Amino acid sequence: MQAEYDAPIQRARLLLNFQLYREAISEASHAQGIDDSRREAYAVVALVMYKHHKDADGHHFADLAIQQSPSDKKETLARALIPIP
Repeated sequence: MQAEYDAPIQRARLLLNFQLYREAISEASHAQGIDDSRREAYAVVALVMYKHHKDADGHHFADLAIQQSPSDKKETLARALIPIP
């Protein structure tokens, strides 16, 4: 199941880098459908929401990503996902 999840996440990250946001969300959604207990899909969607200036949605998905993170990764992910006002 790991490889099944990792492939759409890698595609989502690549699409995000090319500013293909709708496609990135689609790939992240596919990954989340495979395993909704992992943080990466939520993090990708959070980044897309921030790019579209939808800060409330970005915060929501960032919070979901942080909640799914291992304890030792939560702070680092929070710094990466929560924009500084």
